[in-house]
Amino acid sequence: MACSRTTSRVTSREYPSFPREEVLAAWLAAGKDIAVVSHESALDLLDLSDVIPDVLHPTVPRSRRYLPAPPGVKIRTTERPLRPGDRIIRSGMAITSAIRTILDAAEAGTAPEQIELAVAPSVERGQVLPDQLRRDAAERSRRVAALINGALWRIGAYGTRLLPVTGSPRD
Repeated sequence: MACSRTTSRVTSREYPSFPREEVLAAWLAAGKDIAVVSHESALDLLDLSDVIPDVLHPTVPRSRRYLPAPPGVKIRTTERPLRPGDRIIRSGMAITSAIRTILDAAEAGTAPEQIELAVAPSVERGQVLPDQLRRDAAERSRRVAALINGALWRIGAYGTRLLPVTGSPRD
């Protein structure tokens, strides 16, 4: 009895060749030389919280704000330039560092409990120095600074003193 073999074509949408293929595609579409994966997408890639992004978040310089976003992608722009330590490579993609990710997500309105959840592992893993997180948070809004100070306090990483909340009164 002859055995007939059938092959079926499997699309990458059904079985991606890379676990974060959709993030990689969004980052490449935004421009690998200028974009970084950020906000909730970076929280997910860094495994810092339980947040499940409903859209992918690449960030580009403000001068590129007119870049069209593919479906399922929210291109973010920033007036706050990325410093050398704000950009890391993870799984071949440029993403924001843990400290920048936490602050950007907090500023964008990610649920406070997700931000607090992200602070503890980032400090425990040595991805974030509490004093640096506190200083950088003080440059953001008062709400972000208070959220970060509270999260650091709860995990016992409050140092010798809390910096005053001096950010702008936004939010």
